[in-house]
Amino acid sequence: MKISNTIASTMLAALILTGQAGAQVYGCNWTGQAFWRGAGLPDVERCIKAGANIDARDEHGWTPLHYAAHSGTAESVQALLDAWADVGARDKNEWTPLHVAAKAGTAESVQALIAAGADIEARDKNEWTPLYVAAKAGTAESVQALIAAGADIEAREELFGHTPLHWARDRETAQALIAAGADIGARDELGNTPLHVAAISSTADSVQVLIAAGADLGARDALGSTPLHVAAEYGTAESVQALIAAGADIRARDRYGELAADLAEDNEAVRNHPVFSTLNEARD
Repeated sequence: MKISNTIASTMLAALILTGQAGAQVYGCNWTGQAFWRGAGLPDVERCIKAGANIDARDEHGWTPLHYAAHSGTAESVQALLDAWADVGARDKNEWTPLHVAAKAGTAESVQALIAAGADIEARDKNEWTPLYVAAKAGTAESVQALIAAGADIEAREELFGHTPLHWARDRETAQALIAAGADIGARDELGNTPLHVAAISSTADSVQVLIAAGADLGARDALGSTPLHVAAEYGTAESVQALIAAGADIRARDRYGELAADLAEDNEAVRNHPVFSTLNEARD
């Protein structure tokens, strides 16, 4: 009996160290989407009461708090926090539950995590902060919650040195960052301003917000391209229209002597739109 007890204790210690102790409580496999697809606060409270491992990990390093931040409610997040879930747990990409909530959760979940001591400047493997994640996802309410908590609006990611405003996904997100004082003229490693990036990857609404805030229509990146050049080459006809309506120079040439009309030749979205004829006027 003594040997058996020793073996059992050793096995339990190993389970605790690997994050599996209590994870097999019946009906409480809460490190998986299947549980969280239909789980509500009563299910979370039942698993906590049953002794399921509060910091169990799945193969990606996600804990129940990561899942609650993604698919649950703020009440479920709070219940886990009240049960001493690790608010700073990191997955294999160094995402904390706050990163997850910033992307896919609610502003209430973001606020609950911050109130519990989550690091608002935690950085993942790409140096993305929760605010950068929220801006890129276009979760405007989460952006506002993070800003209200004091998140650094000029924090830069590692690859290109983008700020959150460079990747503001929509009008509301861009407006929240600009209202907080984000630098509309910030340059990334390639000389792109937020208007350059918005002209390529965001909506015309985001482009208009940046223009209204005073973004420089004639700003040049490392290749001598203006926002109109990159919008014509990679963006939408609506973004091109917004830039032209604001006074962008259709006759500006990049470092290689290219007009926006030249670059639009390979972009069907612009070439097949009436705005292409306006760009073509620069060739007269």
